[in-house]
Amino acid sequence: MVLLAAAAILRPDAIQTALSGRRTKYGSNALVMTLAFVGIVAVLNFLGQQHHQRFDLTENKDFSLSPQTIQILQSLKEPVHVVGFFTVGDPSQTNAKDLLEEYKTYSDKFTYEFVDPDVQRAFARQFQNPYSGSVFFTAGTKQQEAASIDEQSLTSALLKVTTDKPKVAYFIIGHGERDIQDGSNAGFSQIRQKLEDDNYQIATLTLATTSTVPSDASVLILASPQAELPQKELDTLSNYLNQGGRMVVLADPGLPNPLGSRPVGRLWL
Repeated sequence: MVLLAAAAILRPDAIQTALSGRRTKYGSNALVMTLAFVGIVAVLNFLGQQHHQRFDLTENKDFSLSPQTIQILQSLKEPVHVVGFFTVGDPSQTNAKDLLEEYKTYSDKFTYEFVDPDVQRAFARQFQNPYSGSVFFTAGTKQQEAASIDEQSLTSALLKVTTDKPKVAYFIIGHGERDIQDGSNAGFSQIRQKLEDDNYQIATLTLATTSTVPSDASVLILASPQAELPQKELDTLSNYLNQGGRMVVLADPGLPNPLGSRPVGRLWL
């Protein structure tokens, strides 16, 4: 800059001739186009950071969140912060970042950070035995570790820190229903586990010993009974449904209708 200024002062005629030449004009045009291109790229990059948007072009939407997860994120009423503990070089951090970034897209109340437990040991002690690959959700005073780094586990942890009281699902028993503790193909342990992942508390209900449904019941589940329910129990279910209750009935083909041919509240099979 100093040398150019000195040349302009000592030989102004030579500088004027150089600036008016054809080569200089072409060079100036190229410089202007280069600066314009760099400016456009910078503006696009800034807009991309301010308005993050991802597109899943796979046929089965393999990298998109489920509608249930999106609904939960969009209905958040309090901030949720996620802390992922990863040591340097842990390959699972990439998968966690991709998923959490997708979660963040749907709610401005959702934030996350990554911490190396070997470096920030004092901070790590605030959590329950963090290890590389563990992910913790916090909301207010609640804290919940995700079972693994996948959408189902992350959403389950999100529900547990944002729900004041878990919903209760009662499985009706006493008529040969599928066993919710049985892990075989004949059992319903996987259904029970899925409900628990969705923050449902699971309980059983014997209609033969009561004429009312517990007041904390969010839903009743009649899981493939092998016999028709007695009229007394059907009356109990009818009263429950007429008062706005919810019920799921699973029936095996080839067996008698567990509810018979009579209407049960708002339900008729």
